Amino acid sequence: MGRKQIPGLVIRAGVWHVDKRICGRRVCKSTGTREIHEAQRYLARLMEETRQANVYGMRPTRTFEMAAAKFVIENQHKRSINCDVSHLKRLVPFLGSCALDASISARCSPGSRAEERRAKPLVPSTTASKSFVASST
Repeated sequence: MGRKQIPGLVIRAGVWHVDKRICGRRVCKSTGTREIHEAQRYLARLMEETRQANVYGMRPTRTFEMAAAKFVIENQHKRSINCDVSHLKRLVPFLGSCALDASISARCSPGSRAEERRAKPLVPSTTASKSFVASST
């Protein structure tokens, strides 16, 4: 006698997929594996995370970098995806490790470049701008 299979796992094209209602919400996603035991562990973990989110209000922390990666994967169909990727590449060095569960400005701004820029006094960058200011007064 083998182990009983957890309901909610379906095999499609040789890969196990989750198709189950968990806490009143339908979940349909790939487990990314061909092994039944790995798929069962994935489903059990998914069910436990969902239960903890409902019962305790605990959600897994996600970073800006994880959200950016998910956005790029889900929006491959967009014509402007290359532009979006270039913008995200500029933001990831500053916000990549910031958790999205709280305000990004509250967690990531101390010691940021913006703080450093605000601390420095403004100085004209060229002599032309200095002569313009002097002659206009």
